[in-house]
Amino acid sequence: MVDSQESRRILDRIVGYKLSPLLAKKIRRGLSAGRVQSVALKLIVEREEEIKNFTKQEYWTLHLIFSDKNKDVESILTTIDNLELDKFSIENAEKASQVKSEILKEQFVVENITKKTLIRKPKPPYITSTLQAEASTILGFSPKKTMQIAQKLYEGVSLQKERMGLITYMRTDSLNVARQAQEEALDIIKKFYGQDYAPKQPNIYKTKSKTAQEAHEAIRPTKPSLLPDMVKEYLTQDEYKLYNLIWKKFMASQAASAKINSVNIIFSSKRFKSKANFNELVFDGYLKIWDLSDNDFQKAPNFKQNDNVILKEVLEKQHFTEPPPRYSEASLIKTLESYGIGRPSTYATIIDTILERQYVVLNDKKFYPTQIGIIVSKALDDYFKDIINVDFTAKLEEDLDNVAKNKVDKTQLLKNFYEKFRIMLDKAYEQMDSIKPKDEPTDMVCELCGALMVIRQGRFGKF
Repeated sequence: MVDSQESRRILDRIVGYKLSPLLAKKIRRGLSAGRVQSVALKLIVEREEEIKNFTKQEYWTLHLIFSDKNKDVESILTTIDNLELDKFSIENAEKASQVKSEILKEQFVVENITKKTLIRKPKPPYITSTLQAEASTILGFSPKKTMQIAQKLYEGVSLQKERMGLITYMRTDSLNVARQAQEEALDIIKKFYGQDYAPKQPNIYKTKSKTAQEAHEAIRPTKPSLLPDMVKEYLTQDEYKLYNLIWKKFMASQAASAKINSVNIIFSSKRFKSKANFNELVFDGYLKIWDLSDNDFQKAPNFKQNDNVILKEVLEKQHFTEPPPRYSEASLIKTLESYGIGRPSTYATIIDTILERQYVVLNDKKFYPTQIGIIVSKALDDYFKDIINVDFTAKLEEDLDNVAKNKVDKTQLLKNFYEKFRIMLDKAYEQMDSIKPKDEPTDMVCELCGALMVIRQGRFGKF
């Protein structure tokens, strides 16, 4: 395990200490590259390229509104003349209008009603990546801010005469939970929510990540009996928000599953079929602790099979295909984790570094690559494609885990990597052109000579 940790540090040094001078020489002083950092940048640049090259495509959906006493029931057209519609079957307004006029001539009945009960299990307690992702989405905290606040909650807060750590260690990829904490959580669930909300057997979660080291527990309150409102007066507003999020997530993870009735109704005429789906909440379970407001539960109408139904109107809705979304802090962390790249302690640093180096900017909580970010990523892609990519980085993480298990020799792993890397580095020094970021023109006049000034990119940013 020590060999594995040392190997990781050495690999990071080799890549960082060798690539950064190359970028400084060929592009601009003050630039840096990293084994995982550069892969994160590559993901953002490639996503921007996808968005730029995306061609949107038009399609239409038809929504049939049936009347159920005082309530309208909306369904979506799914079939014409026994042919299932795909996304682009109705490709323009003319086709939509033609189909609509034909639908309005038809008489509809309830062809079929199916009902099945779904068990929705609670999600596991937080690990580092999921805490950073949800704190970003729900609270608007950056990963760096989340980890700083979590560190304070972990180190301890003064509660009256006693100082106490409120959460377990926050750099973790394990979903394990101490038995004692589970028992305490179940007691609180029974006390505040009732016996039905406590599962018969404690919920156990297994880590899905191939590279998880599972050295710690999941992130949870050290004492589940310390309800967020009991400690609110001793915490700052942000500390309270994060503790409340961690407490709720953990308690919900230990509660009973929710039960939902999924009801599908098919309406049909001689030529057309449409479908309506409803989710009815039977038992809220863990959602009572977590949050019901995020869910779209709706009672199904009281139709019976073969009922004649009144078609009230047909709505034509225009849509366009959307390009893939830009990464947010939350989705970038989830993507890195899903590929098995990085470690719980590194996600916040990776994001911080690419922002600090001005390789990317955050606008409306989305990452946009800057001109210098695109130049750096392209230069690395041209000469180090085989090592700065998702697959190689994930495979390297696997190899490092095998060093920890004594299945791979540390020296051999480093030797194999360095020999391959050195050839690429020599070639890059020899062949890489000097690429300088372009000056941006402005309409500002220089007070000394009267010429128009330009915006330049320096080692400390633009000037």
